[in-house]
Amino acid sequence: MSDATSLLLISLTAGLNAGALVAIKRGLSGCGPLPVSPPSALIRYVGRFLGRPDGLLGTLAFLVAPVAFTASLRSTELLVAYPTFMGLSFALTTLLAVTWLGEVVRLRSAAGTLLILAGIVLLHVAGG
Repeated sequence: MSDATSLLLISLTAGLNAGALVAIKRGLSGCGPLPVSPPSALIRYVGRFLGRPDGLLGTLAFLVAPVAFTASLRSTELLVAYPTFMGLSFALTTLLAVTWLGEVVRLRSAAGTLLILAGIVLLHVAGG
């Protein structure tokens, strides 16, 4: 597997992870507060959550993401693949939270995200 294919799989994993987080957040917000007891109320809550398109898609994305990441590990060092995945996930989650959830990014958070992305570039330019 080429480095480009591996980076594509890592990027796909990060996109699935970020999309899953945002979809799950949206799904949970439409289900009301999480019941603690009785157990049947919790089961109904999970059913309501999975019955929402965003809840179901978010859950499915979380299940598929590790498969893509595992495939990327065949040709990429873990010390490069994992930080790349985490950094891209963080940046994409921030972008999706702003665009889909209307969350606000503060200057300090934006600067931190840019530093993380710069670190990813350094990892790949330096070859790990």
